[in-house]
Amino acid sequence: MSNKIEPKVVKSWLSDGKEIAFIDIRELGQHTAGHPFFSISIPFSVFEFSLETLVPNKKTRLILMDNDNEISNFVCKKAVSIGYLNVFVIEGGIKQWTKEGFNLFDGINVPSKTFGELIEKKCHTPSITAKDLHEKQSNNENCVVIDGRPFDEYKKMSIPNSICCPNAELALRVPSYINDENTQIIINCAGRTRSIIGAQTLIEFGLNNTIKALENGTQGWFLANLELEKNQTRQFKDQKVFKKNETISNKASQLIKKYGLKKVSLKQINIFFSDKTRTTYIFDITTHSKNSRCNDLNIKNVPGGQLIQATDNFIGVQNSRIILVDEGDLIRSSMTASWLKQMG
Repeated sequence: MSNKIEPKVVKSWLSDGKEIAFIDIRELGQHTAGHPFFSISIPFSVFEFSLETLVPNKKTRLILMDNDNEISNFVCKKAVSIGYLNVFVIEGGIKQWTKEGFNLFDGINVPSKTFGELIEKKCHTPSITAKDLHEKQSNNENCVVIDGRPFDEYKKMSIPNSICCPNAELALRVPSYINDENTQIIINCAGRTRSIIGAQTLIEFGLNNTIKALENGTQGWFLANLELEKNQTRQFKDQKVFKKNETISNKASQLIKKYGLKKVSLKQINIFFSDKTRTTYIFDITTHSKNSRCNDLNIKNVPGGQLIQATDNFIGVQNSRIILVDEGDLIRSSMTASWLKQMG
């Protein structure tokens, strides 16, 4: 059977419910300038290095797309040589894709960012402008700004007086540190997606506070000609040992039931990984992973907020199995899983 495939066949495969990895092998700049919505970027220059991480099951349907310059044929042979069994090349590459009337989307992490916009529209997530937040701070109003990005990103630049608490940690940590229901909570990130998802996470959790997303995050703050801080280290204190909390446990159980999530045992995980017909990913989604057991089991640490913000950087196969691990609280894994489930 020829490994050439027409774009219209790929379009039908993308919605057939079976596992598929749709890979744009052009360089990242070309990918961000315009690519099919569900394609992931694995540039030719790093293809061999990245492929087995993003597409671990070598029986997965692999679709390769280039600029119609025959590079896909070379990459196809390389993929087959390292054991991939179902590799296809789009006839005519990106040119044929657009010629047949299929759209391209610019930017990076497009599905995740689109999802954030859809959540804001569906849930009517409240927001606040940089100017209005600055006025609240100037008037010493009862409000707290929480930065939902990872700590390294937070240190580079941050909203004045904000506290770093990455998105996946919000539901676990914020209720313990903000006891006054009159305190307004503002969630920010660098742009929009994590602000929206972070604010909606706390709303979904059920806090009675007024909760808002900062419009356009630190970018919006900068564009409003307001000063950003640098090299700040403010964080909610890390819990050394997770303590059982009935409220947290109940909220996690509600999320698991609401979104049809499944709890799995180590025995079941072993069965999943022994099943060579399916792709299974497993992630430790805690922010400060010190779990040596996870390291022993080759579980990749990807903080939950980043997994939602940039899903296509870590999960290359649609319709795959995803297992999330936290430290036993279940609120972090169930909240992250609920967003991934809603994302599809």
